[in-house]
Amino acid sequence: MERAYAVDLGGTNLRAALVARGKVLERNEMPTPCPCPEEKLLAAVKSLIASLQGEAERIGIGVPGLVAHGGRVELAPNLGWRHVDVAGLFEREMGTAVLVENDANAAAWGEFRFGAGAGALNLACVTLGTGVGMGLVLRGKLYRGSRGWAGELGHTGVYSDRMCGCGRIGCLETVVGGAYIRRYLGVSPRELFRPGQVHDHLLAERARITEALGTALANLAQLLDLDLIVLAGRMVQAGPELIDPVRRQFERLVLTKTRLVMGTLGDDAGLVGVADLALLGGKS
Repeated sequence: MERAYAVDLGGTNLRAALVARGKVLERNEMPTPCPCPEEKLLAAVKSLIASLQGEAERIGIGVPGLVAHGGRVELAPNLGWRHVDVAGLFEREMGTAVLVENDANAAAWGEFRFGAGAGALNLACVTLGTGVGMGLVLRGKLYRGSRGWAGELGHTGVYSDRMCGCGRIGCLETVVGGAYIRRYLGVSPRELFRPGQVHDHLLAERARITEALGTALANLAQLLDLDLIVLAGRMVQAGPELIDPVRRQFERLVLTKTRLVMGTLGDDAGLVGVADLALLGGKS
């Protein structure tokens, strides 16, 4: 049975799906409980999985945070978690093997195996949603770093005095992340980047966001000489008013032949990727 349950523990929504060979067969979702203690979230995820009609042999879970080897989540700011053994917690309750992976790593693997990155050897997938995540595939394998924390682009520094959920001031995520756009500007990313936006302070913030993101992507390309940088996540649905100026800033600064492309799996990249990783036993 080459099928797996895939779970996305998003800071805004919880999603569960039945996935086979890169295709989502069924799905369901609900708002993420707030506050979000792990026991409450576990109950919500069990309910989502139970709502799916098909059966699967493995479970893969994508988490927006720092996932150490072995499935322990050391820090997930948008869930309010520190040092949570997510793999152990879910395995005890679900009675089956559970793979836990950083959600951006899962999206990168999904795009690499089944989406925009097919045929590439080295790529980054930058996910824009509640926060900013990134997964790296180098020489055809997920690169997790020495402790499983590689690719935290959202927690690199920019000129910002905003406090991040990680406890630091000035993270890229505090400028670009959807949750911070809502918190500091009082609008959603889609509203901010709608065509015909005329409010001067919002136009200035749009320019700040696209410049910061385009610069970060160009820096990434210079550091790693990638084949592709793939943009994914719900925030990219804001459309050309976001993507076009990001691309212009990127192309103005980049020196390598790295291409900036849109993901082809849409919001399913993380679900597809973490299901495939679960079926592979994490051997990416």
